[in-house]
Amino acid sequence: MHALSGLVESTNIGLQSLATVALWRLDPRPDRFTMVSNLFIAAPRARVWIAFVLGEIGAPATNAVPLLQTALQDAEEQVRTNAHDAIEKIQRKAGTPTEKN
Repeated sequence: MHALSGLVESTNIGLQSLATVALWRLDPRPDRFTMVSNLFIAAPRARVWIAFVLGEIGAPATNAVPLLQTALQDAEEQVRTNAHDAIEKIQRKAGTPTEKN
């Protein structure tokens, strides 16, 4: 797990994203989402991926919902779409009602 932690600090956004997801899959603690949140300021392609991953994580990613709500205003359509889908998945898996847009 230590090697993956080092990759989270990589300057390669692809490696950062993959390492973050791998760490979450090995140990899905809520503090892992800080790393994902930090990646959200990255390139559009990375934001698309991260929004998707947060939805796949589901209920444990509840603390990322405000970040995803901000991403609903992103300039990139696919980021907005994935953020919307992720919010719905997180809320559904957490058993909280989703807002209808």
